[in-house]
Amino acid sequence: MKGAWLFVRGGESIWMQRSSTDGFELEMHGPLTLRRHYSFASDRELDSFLADVEGRLTPAGWALQRFEPGQDRRTAARPAAVGSERRGVAAAGEGTESVTADARDPRDPR
Repeated sequence: MKGAWLFVRGGESIWMQRSSTDGFELEMHGPLTLRRHYSFASDRELDSFLADVEGRLTPAGWALQRFEPGQDRRTAARPAAVGSERRGVAAAGEGTESVTADARDPRDPR
């Protein structure tokens, strides 16, 4: 999966979007003021996380209202490699999460 997702429930929303600079990054906004940033080691890991989040949101009454496909990273032009690490400094943040607002788990549909 590529792109952005909007889930809604009543007057609340959760917006998830892959980073435009690195396909292994995910931004989550909502519900309310919750904001999170996730870094993953691979597309497979990120896709698994997205499937898990959707699997928890849907039974809790959240509905996927909008999906915006993104450009497929396999066909997009890539920046030149820097040394042996194509992603440069961004690779240092792999496996990390940064959170603002409250620290609830986004897979918890409350």
